[in-house]
Amino acid sequence: MKLAFIDGSFPQPPTGSALFEQWRRADLMVTSWLWNSISKQIVEAFMYLSSSLELWLEIEMRYGQSSGPMIYQIQREISSISQGDMTLTSYLTKIKKLWNELFCLAPSPKCTCGGCVCGINKAIGEMYSPIQLMQFLMGLHESFNKEKSQLLMMDPLPDLEKEFSMIFVVEQQRNVQDQFADNANNLAYLVTMRDTRKEGMKKQVQKRKPYVDKRSLVCPHCHKIGHLRDTCFQIHGTPEWFKLLNDKKRQHGGQYNFSGNLEAKAVNKVENAASSSE
Repeated sequence: MKLAFIDGSFPQPPTGSALFEQWRRADLMVTSWLWNSISKQIVEAFMYLSSSLELWLEIEMRYGQSSGPMIYQIQREISSISQGDMTLTSYLTKIKKLWNELFCLAPSPKCTCGGCVCGINKAIGEMYSPIQLMQFLMGLHESFNKEKSQLLMMDPLPDLEKEFSMIFVVEQQRNVQDQFADNANNLAYLVTMRDTRKEGMKKQVQKRKPYVDKRSLVCPHCHKIGHLRDTCFQIHGTPEWFKLLNDKKRQHGGQYNFSGNLEAKAVNKVENAASSSE
């Protein structure tokens, strides 16, 4: 019914007639369909035509006169198409779209007897089927080379839909296997990270020095408590950090009385012990 608006068989009724408003609403709907089917880059050039018939005639005048270059371009795309990173479904959809565009530009002969008692429609379908089959196989990803060889050995050759379903099952099986492999790799990675972390913590624990109560240490050189000969200031000199600590003690003398008293008592104890032994 809607084709009548663009082929001229349903012309515009008189403006004042009862059918005009109904025709106008339907014509606007057909016009919007045509606008939506036009590329966004060029649709603005067709926005000001008054009816769907005018729009269709304008499109036909611009792009429908010579189909040779378009047929050449589509044939070139079909001959060079490959699956690449596309899924099997996306690949089939893309190549079918190209086939449909080609048949629109270069339609094959069709039966004119009505019920097709001559069988020409079936014959033409059987003629195109192996051609499309080979085009589909040539663009398949090389990972399906084994399946392609098996299909080509079949006699008779399967139709495209049967061939697609057979390869689609293989693709789904591979996806499941890849998913299991990814899960196994992730699990192995987590286990490795856990073991590495445990080993690192173990080494850190092993590197820690055992706790030693410095109050039990007495230097044989200066006879003071809290260190041994290898850290004695009288032998090795006073380090910078100790000088800074003493400066802070002098600045905040009252806050360090307690620790200072302990140090003094410890030193006196060692000195008394040393003098009595002499």
